[in-house]
Amino acid sequence: TLDLRLLNAFSDFWSYLMVHWLSRLLLRTLAAVFCVFFFCEYVIYFVAIHKCQWPSLPQMQHEGTVVKMMILADTHLLGIYRGHWFDKLRREWQMYRSFQSAQMLFNPDHVVFLGDLFDEGLWGPDAIFKSYAERFKQIFDTPDSTKLHVIVGNHDIGFHNSIRPFHEARFVQHFNTSSVEFKVINDMPFITINSMALEGDGCFLCKPATEKLEEIDLLLKCSQEPKYPCPNTTLGKKSKKYVRPIIFQHFPLYRESDKYCEGSDIAPYEEREVKFRPKWDCLGMNESQWILKHLNPRLIMSGHTHHGCVTLHNEGIPEYSVASFSWRNRNNPSFYLAKFTTEDFALEKCFLPEESTVISIYTWALVAWIFLVLLKYRNIFCTVKRKFI
Repeated sequence: TLDLRLLNAFSDFWSYLMVHWLSRLLLRTLAAVFCVFFFCEYVIYFVAIHKCQWPSLPQMQHEGTVVKMMILADTHLLGIYRGHWFDKLRREWQMYRSFQSAQMLFNPDHVVFLGDLFDEGLWGPDAIFKSYAERFKQIFDTPDSTKLHVIVGNHDIGFHNSIRPFHEARFVQHFNTSSVEFKVINDMPFITINSMALEGDGCFLCKPATEKLEEIDLLLKCSQEPKYPCPNTTLGKKSKKYVRPIIFQHFPLYRESDKYCEGSDIAPYEEREVKFRPKWDCLGMNESQWILKHLNPRLIMSGHTHHGCVTLHNEGIPEYSVASFSWRNRNNPSFYLAKFTTEDFALEKCFLPEESTVISIYTWALVAWIFLVLLKYRNIFCTVKRKFI
């Protein structure tokens, strides 16, 4: 009868409409998902990091004498004992994309890691540590033209009292570094220091580190005063002329807390009030004073706290604490671009995308998709209703 034919026609039309609409919806959804995913997992890193640029030096500085460095800290790659697999995947992808995007945009001459490469570096057998080191080198891969400098942190080999010789040995083996190194680059001295080796108790780690620092002290004095006898050392060549050194280390120099820190990525207020524990949160006072007095650096770069900080020590010597590079430790990770000459230096802090921003984009994209689906469904229902009623 007529009613039955109308009902069948309505059913056939509705089925055709829904299949056609669902097919188009699926294609559009997949396209939208791809666009949002591609932006949040790839493009956004270029957008955020591109806002940064190399700092400026006085025009009189010849470009050939400038050393360009990218400096970052506390990557804390997760191991096999702690952390969820998705947490590990998410954070490692974030650091991989951040680092490779920065490499592509800035092409630094040198990259410096200020310790705590790993979160669980002191645990597990050598085979596990080897897998950590290989993963680190994959994530933070650099071209042959870029020199890598790695400073050890407490999460890599442990705090002073928990370090065993094999902890240090395997880190040295995989990263070709030592507790104290003296490097001259373009006639500029750079000193890297293992903070856990400055306990001053004459242990297997501390004694050779102290001896090397004393040699460096003599080498700097030799450069500063021609009549001063130069030591017989295997540390490396001295500068052609005296230039105050730049120090890279994991622990910051002694300070009571982060209370007087400056910078846009300083610790939250409640953390800034907490007193530092010497030789845990920072170097001891005696060790810090020795470094300032004998090495007389023009700049100190450190990590460890996961927060940014700018501190002025004796005679106005600046120390920059570099915030963590990982979303696992803070919402707005950062790193530094630095230019060095024998006469001057300049630093530029660069921020990575905020994790909360990426989560917000995904959330609002989902909300917009649901809203558009409901709106489209309502329009289809109204069209069918007008046709058959």
